[in-house]
Amino acid sequence: DRRPARDELDRCAPWTEATLRLLDPPLVIPVGGLAIERLLGRARLADVIGEAVERDGRVYVPLPHPSGASAWLNDPAHRALVSGAIAEIAARLGRVRLAP
Repeated sequence: DRRPARDELDRCAPWTEATLRLLDPPLVIPVGGLAIERLLGRARLADVIGEAVERDGRVYVPLPHPSGASAWLNDPAHRALVSGAIAEIAARLGRVRLAP
């Protein structure tokens, strides 16, 4: 239960990028600061949770990591951001054709 080292992240990056290219999903939901940073760049969670980011023909809607070790979700304002993100995802899924 630790943040991966930079070299570990760099070794995994080609796999993530290849997966995104192969699947070509219209909607990506990065969960947690590490995934958000890797896909969207460094940002404060409060600045990106609940926001839809359109980039490279995809929509990204970040969510915080649900780890019990994080106190981020204890703040009611942060829980409201998550509710907004879930609503955004639901709205986007209504517009996205899912594979059978």
